[in-house]
Amino acid sequence: MTTGSVTFGGLASGLPSDIVDQLMQAEQTRLSSLQTKRSQVSATQSAFSELKSKLLSFQSKAEEMQEESYFRPHTASTSDEDKLTVTASSDAVAAIHSVNVTQLATHDTHVSGAALTSVSDTLTADTSFVFSYNGTNYTASLQAGDTLATIAERIAALDYDDGDSTTTEGVSASVLYDGTNYRLVLQAMDSGTNSGASRIDVSGVNALAFDSGNSLANADWTNSVAGQDATMTVDGIAVTSDSNAASDVLSGLTLNLEATGSFTVTVANDSDTLKENIQGFIDSFNEIQSFISNNPDQFQGDSLARSTVAQIRNEFNTKTSSSTSPYGDLSTYTRAAEIGIRTNAKSGLLELDTSAFEEAVANGFNSIADLFTSTPDASNSSAFATAGANEGLAHRLEDLIDTLTQSGTDSSAFGGKNDALAARLASLDSSIDRETMRLEKVRDRLNKKFTSLEQLMSQMQATQSSLSQALG
Repeated sequence: MTTGSVTFGGLASGLPSDIVDQLMQAEQTRLSSLQTKRSQVSATQSAFSELKSKLLSFQSKAEEMQEESYFRPHTASTSDEDKLTVTASSDAVAAIHSVNVTQLATHDTHVSGAALTSVSDTLTADTSFVFSYNGTNYTASLQAGDTLATIAERIAALDYDDGDSTTTEGVSASVLYDGTNYRLVLQAMDSGTNSGASRIDVSGVNALAFDSGNSLANADWTNSVAGQDATMTVDGIAVTSDSNAASDVLSGLTLNLEATGSFTVTVANDSDTLKENIQGFIDSFNEIQSFISNNPDQFQGDSLARSTVAQIRNEFNTKTSSSTSPYGDLSTYTRAAEIGIRTNAKSGLLELDTSAFEEAVANGFNSIADLFTSTPDASNSSAFATAGANEGLAHRLEDLIDTLTQSGTDSSAFGGKNDALAARLASLDSSIDRETMRLEKVRDRLNKKFTSLEQLMSQMQATQSSLSQALG
């Protein structure tokens, strides 16, 4: 509360002019105490809010680690990256492959005849443009006054979607100027052939008459680029692909063909990336531990912060069960410590024992993945629970943090903590408001009292001065 200035001068009484402020200092002890307590509670509320955010970040890491692909990174390279590149997914297998590309896939392209010398030529009447794409007939409705560019727009705007979102499909349409004439160009957006046949068929296209007197006749269309599949041999086996991004030739690999030639493709398990993934998981937990340790004013002695870390550590020390009956311990690794995730006894932080981790990697990525990802099929979940089995560490951590952080006083520890702190802040705010009002009344009373004293002393001094003059 701001003390402000008073009107009391102190000239007559000889008292200091800030006598009211001095007396109010003693009165404000309780208000200062309330304000300090409020700052402390507010800081604690903010700290728990940040702690919850860190827990949710850790939970996100745990969710990522429920996918087996997280534990199966690979590196992939070729003998000539300018002509053939390769990308690897988690389904790839470490191996060396011989690839000989003999033909690249092309896009089926058709070009109209050279009949229009002006880009402004327009159709003389409404008509239809009927053609076939991948065995399906399509019709673009054309209108009198359409230019070649408008016709191209109408063809490109047709709905070519066959429901398969994994492929690029459709027909692109554009206008080509060869230096003398303007031509309509149709190109299949998906490369290769339609099961050996051309993707586009313009044999049924009507002649298009323009106001210049010229027309695009059906017979004038040419297949300027015949669509063809990519051909290659992979490890001595002949293979075809309708795309130069061949994703179904080798499991988990996409071969990106840029040129013909012979190449060597090398795929290896990426233990460095796996180590980085595991370290990122460890770092996320350490952020929680360090945050609590570095904020003793907010967390020291708090049972929620202490129990939260204890419960997480308990999951690290709990054995993971097999996902198949009879749901016993995993055969290779059952606890995080066994793959090198261990606790520093001094700091309480998690550390990765490189030697133990590398030994685990040598036993195969799958054995590490099972420790985190093991979970029964939905049909076996009841038997799994009845057997007292434990899901993979990533699943258990997600469930634990979800239980701790769900909103609502009754449903989560952090929800209850936040509600309790919010109630405490509301109570302190009310107390501060009441104390502030009390102090305002005290100040007003003191101001009036000392102003009256000053006036009385001034009157007495004036009376004394008058008597002195009269007696004179």
